[in-house]
Amino acid sequence: MKSWITGLLLCVVSFANAQEAIKSRKVSKSFTVGRNDKVTVNNQYGALDIRTWDKNEVKIEVDLKVYGDNTAEAQELLDLTNIKALSAGGEVILDTKLAKGKVKTGKKWKAEIKGSYQVYMPATNSLKLSHQYGDVSIGDLSGALEANVQYGNLKLGNLKSNSNKIRVQYGRADISNVNQAEITQQYGAGLTIGSVGTLKLNAAYAAVKIGSVTEKANIVQQYGPGLTIGSAHDLYLNASYAKVSIGTISGAANLVQRYSNLTIGTTVDLITNAQYANVTISRLKGDAKFTMQYNSLNINDVTAECRKLEIDCAQLKATVNFSTNYNAVLEVNTSLADFKYGPNISVKTEGTGQNRQYTGKIGSGGNSKVTVNSKHGGVTLN
Repeated sequence: MKSWITGLLLCVVSFANAQEAIKSRKVSKSFTVGRNDKVTVNNQYGALDIRTWDKNEVKIEVDLKVYGDNTAEAQELLDLTNIKALSAGGEVILDTKLAKGKVKTGKKWKAEIKGSYQVYMPATNSLKLSHQYGDVSIGDLSGALEANVQYGNLKLGNLKSNSNKIRVQYGRADISNVNQAEITQQYGAGLTIGSVGTLKLNAAYAAVKIGSVTEKANIVQQYGPGLTIGSAHDLYLNASYAKVSIGTISGAANLVQRYSNLTIGTTVDLITNAQYANVTISRLKGDAKFTMQYNSLNINDVTAECRKLEIDCAQLKATVNFSTNYNAVLEVNTSLADFKYGPNISVKTEGTGQNRQYTGKIGSGGNSKVTVNSKHGGVTLN
């Protein structure tokens, strides 16, 4: 496999004086398919366009063009390109590659080959594709999808299946809507999803933007510009060296953030573990637990729906503002840390010197409880 990839790489050279193709080859084939038949596409170098229709038929159209100034070499390069389009064993296959063992060594091609691939298929059939060095476009699909795209962009319509496995490296991925997906995005211009039901995502060195998560998402985000989510129901996140911004979380959330910022608009049920991160929450409408070291925690508004709030922090400045109608019992433990509080909070202090304990209430007290443990930092409650 490495030999024919190397051959294709060798053929990508300067040909500034050549404006028109000097050699070409076209392939057009059609196959009748059943509901359970699979479509498999394996291509390189060129644009791949997969369109869905309501026919029980797969149609394949390939247009190869060779550019250069040497007709003999162009023909040789074209002859070394194998196009396999066939139907066998419940599978329609399109496979394009250079013949193994027949590439030039020690000499660069003075020609370049480009391919244009179009596949028409039923939306209900499953699709497996691998494509390198070219963009891929796929329309709405209700069959299962397995896509691996390298050095090219991937554009997808509405994916209705509960089995979608997508891997993009060194390219951009745009997905309109997806029911359920497992996605790997590495390097390149990033990933954009309009809406997703259930998502498992591993992203590295790439920006990720998701409009909405309607059910649940499990996301690992490392390095790169960061992660932006408009709204999510259940969310499980492990982020490092990438900033995270989330508009609304309406379900359970378990978030890990390291070495960058985490910003949340509104959340209802939250567990956060953060190191060297600035965490900012506009509105907390449910229970929450924070375990944090270094940097800062800011909660602008804790509403009465929050019945239990726990903050365990070290080397951290924490500032929490409670709604005017918020009532709870309060327990604060500090070690080499400052504690400041507003007029709606009353406490009794025990201990002296480095370690102190504060017990009291916010508002009129009640059944809700706020617990804070702070070491080598500062806590302000208002």
